[in-house]
Amino acid sequence: MNRKITNFYELLQLNRTATLEEIKKAFKKLAFEYHEDRNPNKLDWAKENMQKLNEAYSILKDSAKRTEYDLKLDAFENERKAEANRNSQTGKGFNLSKSQFFATITLILVFLGVLSIIIPKTKD
Repeated sequence: MNRKITNFYELLQLNRTATLEEIKKAFKKLAFEYHEDRNPNKLDWAKENMQKLNEAYSILKDSAKRTEYDLKLDAFENERKAEANRNSQTGKGFNLSKSQFFATITLILVFLGVLSIIIPKTKD
């Protein structure tokens, strides 16, 4: 799966059942927070966030666009879940970073060391 869809509900910090009033309120709050005038030292960041917010608001405030977006979001999430399920069945879903791998090995070695102290070796 190479495509990605932005979750506008998460972007606006809303759940999918949000009303138009809640969408407007969330947009205004975040637009105020991300506006370029309030972030003069991070203009690129502010512009990027404002573009995302404007896109989210323009889609979610229009009921027809919102319905179409919801269908696309559902399809994307279902595809992502199906891929995760396929990966877990084929073994591709088991990904450990190097640090996670070494932490796991260290934990196992510590556990085995503790066991060797607790359970004394018997002499034959």
